[in-house]
Amino acid sequence: MVTQPKSVSAELQDAAAPYVEAFETMAGVSGGDPAWLQARRGAAIARFAEAGFPAARQEEWRFTDLKTLARTPFTLAAPASEAVSSVDEFVLGSERQWVVTFVNGSYVPELSRLDNLPSSVVVGSLREAVVKHSALVEPHLAKYALDEYNPLAALNTGFIRDGAF
Repeated sequence: MVTQPKSVSAELQDAAAPYVEAFETMAGVSGGDPAWLQARRGAAIARFAEAGFPAARQEEWRFTDLKTLARTPFTLAAPASEAVSSVDEFVLGSERQWVVTFVNGSYVPELSRLDNLPSSVVVGSLREAVVKHSALVEPHLAKYALDEYNPLAALNTGFIRDGAF
């Protein structure tokens, strides 16, 4: 019996499975997040699972071949390591009054410099903001990229854990 090779779109659809599995693992350890965020992530990853990676035959993606990206295995970044003790060599420019530092996508206040911020400015971790400033975050988080039309935005939304606030 001769088997037919998978079509590109089927291959890209199948490539979504490891991300869905990783999401299920992450969801099992992120139980402390607000219900609205868990629901938003779950809905987004479901859209990604249904759509898979975009294919070049789709008009918006006709100039972008994602086959290599879809075949590349990725893992969730580990939490910030204590091995990083300074970011001074990575700060660009001579004006270093305020520095917001992220390591592996997680905000690291110990490596950030936020002294003398104006009192009306709040800078910090998105992870903390979804709890402390939920009324500010909930109406906006994952509301503008329209992940129902963009599978990669849906994938990103599914894995929101931290970021700048």
